This record gives sequence, structure tokens and C-alpha cells, in this order.
Amino acid sequence: MELDFRIVGHGWARCRISHGGRSVEMAVSHQQDALGDLIRTANQLRRATDAITFSWKVRGGEYRWSFKPVVSETQLLIERILLDDGDAVFDARLPTEEVVRAIAIAGTNVLSDIGVERYKERWVKHDFPLAELARITVR
Repeated sequence: MELDFRIVGHGWARCRISHGGRSVEMAVSHQQDALGDLIRTANQLRRATDAITFSWKVRGGEYRWSFKPVVSETQLLIERILLDDGDAVFDARLPTEEVVRAIAIAGTNVLSDIGVERYKERWVKHDFPLAELARITVR
């Protein structure tokens, strides 16, 4: 699995996730703590027994992310919900450590690209999740 998260302007990011020849790209605004959602989820996945879900609001709907632990793997489902009608845009069963590693790499890339201060300037409502990123990369 590959995950690319990039701050692309003041208050906007692009997130692209791909695996096995399938990919989806989404735009997300600073109205939610999108990178923080991913990094907190990565920390939780290593000890999770229940599903972890979060949503990113987008114009006209949302992207709903669901991570369901299955032994040493994670079933990752991303749905695009528009007016109560949802379509799966990404669905894969992956080794949990692969998911955690992809999220850690995406977070580390954002940190390397723009740093903590520029992240706050551009992402506005949320600080860079530095402590949470350190917890998943220190393992």
C-alpha cells in the first residue's frame, strides 16, 4: 500500500492511496484533522480489536474510512458517501504493519516537506501531529 498526503495550498491537501493497481485520490480541507486522523489510527491499529472509523467531509458528502483488524491484517475500506448513498472507492485487506508503515511514511514526508510551523500556517486549524507520529516511527 502507498499513501501520499500533500498540503497543496492554504487549508487544502490531496490524499492518494493505492494498492494492487487500484488507487483513489481525494481533496480534503483543514476543517478536519485529516493527517492527525491517519496517524492516530496507525497508533491504534497495533493494539486494536475493534474497527476504527473516521470521516473526511467534502463538498456534497464525505469519505468514510474504516479499518477493521483481522488477526495480523487490516481490512481497509474507503467509501465516498453522497446524500446517504455510498460507493466503495478503495477496499483492500493488508498486513497491519504495511498500513502503519504507509501512514508513517506519509506523515514523515509532510514533516520533511514543510515542517511543523509551515504546516500550522497552511493547515490553519490543526497542529502537526508530531508526538503521535513519533510513537509510530519509534517502534
